Amino acid sequence: MTPKEELIRLIEKAGMIKGRSALSSKLQAILYVEPGELSLEELAKRVGYSLSAVSTAMKYLVFSGKVQRIRRPGSRKAFFYMDKDMFSMSSGVMKKLSKFTEGALNDIPRILERYRKEAPEAKGEIEIVKNYQKQMKILEGVFSDIVRKIEEEKV
Repeated sequence: MTPKEELIRLIEKAGMIKGRSALSSKLQAILYVEPGELSLEELAKRVGYSLSAVSTAMKYLVFSGKVQRIRRPGSRKAFFYMDKDMFSMSSGVMKKLSKFTEGALNDIPRILERYRKEAPEAKGEIEIVKNYQKQMKILEGVFSDIVRKIEEEKV
């Protein structure tokens, strides 16, 4: 096995540990080791899956921000590229997670207020919401710390 193949397997395994499908993980790994962009057809050929299956997996990877879809002038083909800067990718993921925690923390006070007004007897449920709020505050701090550390390391 070549070093490139070993790296592909390592990245593929990491993707599957994160909960991605085997196909999405393999596509991401292939795009990471390639210096340029690859067409949908080339990706399908490399992984041995149908164009339809690869297209569906690529839509997920593009939507998640891990891969960029590129159009070449004069071509009807779709090409895909993946940034090789792990700091930028990680920072982007952490920023998205931070937006989620921020949104949750903005909504929780309203939810607690409604519980207090409409269901004051539901103390157990109120405690669950408060515990969720506490955990979101911790996660928000963790995500912010990670983004700050990544930004420091990029310099």
